[in-house]
Amino acid sequence: MRKSWLCVSKQRHVLALLLTVQTSRFPGVVLFSEIYQVTGPVARFARQIAGHGYIVAAPSSYHEFVGPEPLTYDVPGTDLGNELKVKKV
Repeated sequence: MRKSWLCVSKQRHVLALLLTVQTSRFPGVVLFSEIYQVTGPVARFARQIAGHGYIVAAPSSYHEFVGPEPLTYDVPGTDLGNELKVKKV
């Protein structure tokens, strides 16, 4: 059984994920969130998809500007999300 290493890291907030995985094919989904990043409903949806056997990646859209925490569902959070959306382009 051949194994490979998968390493995921972020620039400002270092999160490292090291896994040994078989060199096999697995179905996967990339779940992009709304402007509020990965909120509770987005995380629950990702877990629901994963429960059906898929590997799910739900990246924080604005990791280069703010931490991985979701933005708040209010006017300041909406304004910040819209501002970062424009900056990212």
